[in-house]
Amino acid sequence: MDYIITAMFIIDIFVNFRTTYINDDKEEVIDPKEICLKYVKSINFIIDVLSSIPIGDMIDGSKKELRLIGLVKIIRLLRLSKLFDLLSSSKLKLYGQMFKILYIFITIIHWLVCIWFL
Repeated sequence: MDYIITAMFIIDIFVNFRTTYINDDKEEVIDPKEICLKYVKSINFIIDVLSSIPIGDMIDGSKKELRLIGLVKIIRLLRLSKLFDLLSSSKLKLYGQMFKILYIFITIIHWLVCIWFL
């Protein structure tokens, strides 16, 4: 299952290299070089690359290292910021707000359960 998720993240990186965007002048940018440069210079590119690294397969060690791997995997959650931006910029603003509240609620519950079982 981890391989499928990692593959999806890598495919998403390639898709982002071809995804147009709206510039400050409210014009759609379709030039591949401009799209590529903007994506590579953005924080999203760094998050995408870091979340695509299969850290669990690289390190096989103690329980302490496995906890560290779990913390590093939190980077993958940062990718949800793209979904938040999409939902808040469209007509689905209400659904986006509800999704954010639900996501925050589930995340807090997850953290509390993780702390409980430490």
